[in-house]
Amino acid sequence: MATLFLLIRFMMNVVFLHGFCEHKSMWTDTMHALGDNWKLHAFDMCGFGTNGNTAETMRDYASDVFAQMDEAHIEKAIVLGHSMGGYVALEMLSTNPDRILGLGLIHSNAAADDDARKQARQKQIEFLQKHPTRPFLKPFSEQLLGRSNRNSLLTDRTWELVKDAQAPAIINALKAMMVRNDHRDLIRHTNKPILWLLGVEDEFISLDMVLHQVSNTNAAKLRILDDAGHLGTWESPEQTVDTIASYIRWVLS
Repeated sequence: MATLFLLIRFMMNVVFLHGFCEHKSMWTDTMHALGDNWKLHAFDMCGFGTNGNTAETMRDYASDVFAQMDEAHIEKAIVLGHSMGGYVALEMLSTNPDRILGLGLIHSNAAADDDARKQARQKQIEFLQKHPTRPFLKPFSEQLLGRSNRNSLLTDRTWELVKDAQAPAIINALKAMMVRNDHRDLIRHTNKPILWLLGVEDEFISLDMVLHQVSNTNAAKLRILDDAGHLGTWESPEQTVDTIASYIRWVLS
């Protein structure tokens, strides 16, 4: 039995998805710290990093990730998504649940945009259609961090993470997030184990709203990071790694 467990453990695939305007390198430190107990994969999503494909809806992004899984010979996996990556992971669960062993919503949530958020995204699109990306990306990179971390070396790192995002990809992602499906019923009815990792200082994701979603999840593991904003992978790296490792072991159990 122990040998079988170890075999399953080493065969476990975990796919990491980055967030809006980011790329897969955001997961490098996390994956290194997790070690070689599992088969870890990080993918660039459409338009970001080295991925030159185009997507207009969350289903397009999800299909592209499944295609990358196919290329890597990954039949099933735990999928962990940061922010927008969480929206893509939810769409993957919705469209092809048999390939999803578990889901991680890392500073993300299952609700669709409300009217106020849609209006804000539309203004961002209009801004990007008229101006260079830097005036948009620079404050965004700082806002990824909690206020207590904005005067640290992480500020430079977050800028490096997002500075090369191109306007067409940013606009496509904004449009896709505006019209994405509401997946609160999905998480309410699925029996897939879901990891929720949240930051107290997160200015993009409402803690109260997500905690309500967590309470309606059948199988949930929750970790709240006290000293993190929207990028707990970098702001609270040890806690994030411990939480993800514990979650993977839980899925295996």
